[in-house]
Amino acid sequence: MYAIRVNKNTTNQVQFKAHPACSDSDLIGFFIGTIMEKICLYCGKIFGQKPKVRPQIYCRPACRSLAWKKRNKLQNNAHNAVYKARKKGKLCDKMFCEICGKAKPEHRHHEDYKKPLKLIWVCTKCHDSLKRK
Repeated sequence: MYAIRVNKNTTNQVQFKAHPACSDSDLIGFFIGTIMEKICLYCGKIFGQKPKVRPQIYCRPACRSLAWKKRNKLQNNAHNAVYKARKKGKLCDKMFCEICGKAKPEHRHHEDYKKPLKLIWVCTKCHDSLKRK
């Protein structure tokens, strides 16, 4: 007896041979039960997932991170440039939010990713309002 796993996000289908002791009702439970079989969108690995409100599309956090870096090359390059500049001491942290003046801003906001070292140091509240614009 054969069954097919289907990933809803892609057209990938994997055929596998079920154990001879499995009945048709066992296979239905396989698809409807507590663990669903999925295929990672980045590496193609088959992984199991418990049903969640927000389903996973990657098998592990590293695949999610690598997929983001592949989709957002300009942003990733800007983040890397800031990290390297801070590490070398060319860029130091500001003490106050540049918009509201709150002490110890947690975020660095890029107005333009093509100019990676031109940053605005902002608190969480101001950063959220900047991202919505």
